[in-house]
Amino acid sequence: MYLFERLISVSIYTSFIFIFYILITRIKTKDIKYVLIAYWIIIGIMAFCYKPMESSDLSRLTPIMNGYSNMEFSELLDYISEKRLSTPLEPIYYYIIGKLGNESWLPCITALIVYGLLFNIAYDYFKKNKVTKKNLAIGLLLFMSRGLFHIIIGNIRTGISVSIIAWCVYQEKINDKKIIKNFPLYVIAASMHTIGQILLIIRLVLNITDKNRSSKHKIFYKVTGVILLLIVYYISVKYGIYDRLMRKSESYISKYLEHIGYFYIWEYIINILYISFSFYLYKKNKKITMESGKCDYDEYFKKIIIIDIALIPIEYNLFYRLGWFVAFLQLPFTMRLLNNYENTPQYSKVVGKIQAFSCLILFLEALRGDLCGLKFW
Repeated sequence: MYLFERLISVSIYTSFIFIFYILITRIKTKDIKYVLIAYWIIIGIMAFCYKPMESSDLSRLTPIMNGYSNMEFSELLDYISEKRLSTPLEPIYYYIIGKLGNESWLPCITALIVYGLLFNIAYDYFKKNKVTKKNLAIGLLLFMSRGLFHIIIGNIRTGISVSIIAWCVYQEKINDKKIIKNFPLYVIAASMHTIGQILLIIRLVLNITDKNRSSKHKIFYKVTGVILLLIVYYISVKYGIYDRLMRKSESYISKYLEHIGYFYIWEYIINILYISFSFYLYKKNKKITMESGKCDYDEYFKKIIIIDIALIPIEYNLFYRLGWFVAFLQLPFTMRLLNNYENTPQYSKVVGKIQAFSCLILFLEALRGDLCGLKFW
């Protein structure tokens, strides 16, 4: 159905990936910021032009958004309170965008938020760590080739939650920002989608069990993590979030085991390939950085990959969504990896493998993955 329209739409998306890859490698370093802004705007325009299929999540969410936007704001707050929603920012987000009067703003603004955060991470790492233009371009190539654009603008809440937490983790693990300062952002992510609540719990647990920090900081971070985890637990129990999360998890797992829940074999295969390649890159990076000591970000990245791998036989939806998180974390990690190999004989081989894998995964996404459903008219 709509084969020609989808073919052209996917071709437009993939063309921009390679156009900006070439642009970033050839322009002056001082102009990188403006090229990323241009790329960000084009992504927003593509999202605005997106036309969802009748079976897509966005087609289901649009009437919900219109229903919320037709309420008075006080009525909406009463509804949230009465229903004791575990994700209270979801209806507020839909309410605000619904008031703009055009349904196309929903995927557009969502794309601008998600890719704005991710491009901010990429540019920040590029600027502060003397990353070459080529290494930035390759990092973006690998990330954009994962083809999450279509599902981000269709699913809406998952992308926002995961990108916020990815940005927070980057700030804490790379820029050494304290987790307590980012906690309001974690709350926002957790208030948008259940995956945000799960990633918040994982973040706090890993913060408590982290063995890589220096001894003078270790006690502070463990105590902070325990306090924040207790706060999260208290709030989730008081407002019924914990019970709903457990029921939802049990439902997903039972449906998966009984083969009656959502399952798409090609995205399953693509996600397995992507996280396997991510783990391979982690091992390559670890090999060359053994003498310089462990990096908190690298170790966190590894743990998320291992958790996602462990979910493969257990539950598809969480495995799939956690795969997004791996892809988001992958962006600065790839640049760090390439920086570490920059002046070594293996650099060209590593670059070649990343470029080849990016083309493979993009081909699979365009042919049979979620990306193949992209349609702009």
